[in-house]
Formats: sequence, C-alpha cells, structure tokens
Amino acid sequence: FEALKLVDKDLVICDWHYEVCKAYPSVDVFSEARFNFWICPWRYARNAKLFLDYANAHEKGQAIGLMLTTWCGFADYADAVEGKFSPNALKDPKKTLTSLGETYHTFVNARKALR
Repeated sequence: FEALKLVDKDLVICDWHYEVCKAYPSVDVFSEARFNFWICPWRYARNAKLFLDYANAHEKGQAIGLMLTTWCGFADYADAVEGKFSPNALKDPKKTLTSLGETYHTFVNARKALR
C-alpha cells in the first residue's frame, strides 16, 4: 500500500479479475488509496456480477464502471452479444463467446450506477 502513495492519482487503474473470487480486495485497496478504477472481468458472467456487486458495496466513489475485456476480435465480440458464434474466435469459441455475451448482458441488466 505504501508504494501506491508514490503513484500519480491522475492515473486510472484497470482492475483485472478473470475468475470468480470470494472477495475482490483490490477494490478496497484502490478505493482507500483514492484511485479511480475500472472493473475489468473477462468472459464469466458470474465473475462480472460478483465483481460489480463487490465494488458497489466497497468502493468509495472511485469505481468508474465496468470495462468488458475480451481476447477475441470485435466482430466475434459483437456476435457474442447478439448470441451468435464465430468459429474463428478462440480454441473453444462457443463456450467463450457464450460466456462473454452473458457477461455483457449481466452487466447491462444488473448494474447499479457507479458515479
């Protein structure tokens, strides 16, 4: 935590958690240090929801919102949001893109306004 005191507060943190966690303590650390940050899940809708819920309960006005991250191209992402699948996305595209689309819709439908 001491090292964060040396970092310029004009920076915006991308708080990455790709897997489901019992807690997301980085939210507490960044909030306490007064950094603005983005919640950054990947393809698991459950993780996105739990991460967002944790941030809503623990952040102190620093959570800017959710940045949905992906390791596929935009066309594949757009297809996932629409419930379509592209065979070129990843090794297991249907599983990954299904989850990515669910993550997007989970956020849009369940989010509490951050700031």
